[in-house]
Amino acid sequence: MKAQMEVLLSMWGRWAVRRAAGALGYPSVSPMFKQMPHGDSYGSQSPLGVGEPEMLLVDAAVNRLPDAHKLVVLRAYQYGDSMRAIGRRLGITHVTVGKYIAEAHHKISVDIELASNKNPRNSENFDKCHCKPATA
Repeated sequence: MKAQMEVLLSMWGRWAVRRAAGALGYPSVSPMFKQMPHGDSYGSQSPLGVGEPEMLLVDAAVNRLPDAHKLVVLRAYQYGDSMRAIGRRLGITHVTVGKYIAEAHHKISVDIELASNKNPRNSENFDKCHCKPATA
């Protein structure tokens, strides 16, 4: 479960940064080079198996976290700061940062599970995102 939350929050962090950058109204790439390959794919696309509804669920869950937990999650997954760097920035130990991240993982997973149960259509997509075996 921890590994799944790490992957999901990493995808969310990249998605949130792209979303924020796009909100400025400036293209991240010159129109002349828009179709040029960036790494393995063209442009900035959502990860396979994860769409906008799933990322919005994660975004809402992160926004419902207590302020200290939300700040740690933002610094870790959007900015890529290490636990020690986050601890120095917030004036807490890296052990406390790890505790906040673990608590945030739990709260986010519970929040997403509850939201998915309310909307079965999203639940179906979210299960696929987590690589659960398909039932025939």
